[in-house]
Amino acid sequence: MPSGKIYRRPRSSGSDAHQTGRDLPTSLVEALVQLGHDADSVQQEGLQGSPNAGVWAAAQADKRFLVTQDLDFSDLRQFAPGTHHGLLLVRLADPGRRVLKA
Repeated sequence: MPSGKIYRRPRSSGSDAHQTGRDLPTSLVEALVQLGHDADSVQQEGLQGSPNAGVWAAAQADKRFLVTQDLDFSDLRQFAPGTHHGLLLVRLADPGRRVLKA
């Protein structure tokens, strides 16, 4: 169930809804789910290969907080705080999927 980005499963009222980008490992999604969050990934929702605009639109349509390492989401003019359901741009000294494994 974890990982995806659209609205395939109902969200429980007490948890936060997160969607991880294609650049984050499934293990991170699983860890968020174990902590009680409603987390999905791009891959599990069948959005791999979709342009960023499609991934963003799907996350916003489902009122999800997007977590990604993709710098394309760093433009504050396009993704101004308060104009969407949330965005966390993860920047690491050693970026990559393996570093973020839970």
